[in-house]
Amino acid sequence: MANFITPSELKAYPLPVTAQQWAKVGDDQLAVVIGYACDHLEDYMDRSIATGNYVDRLTGSGLYSQLLSLYPVVALNYVSSYDGLNNPFTHDPSQFYVGTSGIIEWLQPDKYNFSRYKRWEFDYDAGYATVPGPVKHAAALQTVRMLQPLFRGGSTFTETELIAEIDEQIVELLEFYKRRRIS
Repeated sequence: MANFITPSELKAYPLPVTAQQWAKVGDDQLAVVIGYACDHLEDYMDRSIATGNYVDRLTGSGLYSQLLSLYPVVALNYVSSYDGLNNPFTHDPSQFYVGTSGIIEWLQPDKYNFSRYKRWEFDYDAGYATVPGPVKHAAALQTVRMLQPLFRGGSTFTETELIAEIDEQIVELLEFYKRRRIS
C-alpha cells in the first residue's frame, strides 16, 4: 500500500496546524500515521488507488462483458479460462475491449461470451499513476484527524476539533472514487 501524501506535502497543505504542533511529531512517525490514514481511506473506498498489477479470478457472467475488480484499467496483459476439468484456454488480449472503468468486453459479442461454465482469470494493470487531488486531500484530513490527540498535548486537554465536519469532508472528497458494487 502506497501513501497518498508525503510528510512534507502534508505539512505544506493549508491545514489549521501550527509549526509548534508539527514539531510534536517526527517525519518517521508522521509517515506511519499517513500509512494508517491511507489504509482507512482504501477500506472506505473498497479499492486500491495505486497503479499495480492485479489478477482477478472470476466465474463467467454468461454475457459478453465482465466487470474487473479495479479501475482505471491501464492494460490487459492476459486472459485465461478454465473448464470444469480445469483445462486451461488462453485468449489473446487483442480479442477484448477494456474500458478504463474496469469493464472488459469481447470485440465479437455475437461469437463469444464469458461462459458461466468456466472460471476466468484476468491479469491486468490498473490504478492511478498520480494520486488524484481529492484523494490526497482526504489523506491529509484523515491524517490530521488521527493526530489530533497528539497535537492537543496529551490527556489534559479540552476536546475540540481542529477541522469542523472533517468526516463529511472526507466522504465528499472520496465519493467519486468509492467502488460501486453491482448486484
